[in-house]
Amino acid sequence: RGPTGIIGTNISDAKDTVSTILHDVKNGLIGTTTQKKEGREGLLHLLKQRNVQVVNWNDYQKIDKAEKDPKRLRVDDQPREKIVSVEEMRRIASSDD
Repeated sequence: RGPTGIIGTNISDAKDTVSTILHDVKNGLIGTTTQKKEGREGLLHLLKQRNVQVVNWNDYQKIDKAEKDPKRLRVDDQPREKIVSVEEMRRIASSDD
């Protein structure tokens, strides 16, 4: 869905996320603490299997830079203009900038 509003408006998203994680553990889609921990590599493998586009630190920095670009700002003293379109974030993150 992407970022919107304030922390209070995102609580339902957090509940959905926890529900999804619990569902995946219950159905054996992700490991529990009694299974061998695969760490970061295991997570990246799972995300790749599910066709989830991962935003790494360098990708995040591209998005951060775009949000702070003076051309995006509505007023001079505005620190950033948040990008709320997930598609726009993905486009920026995957750019060769």
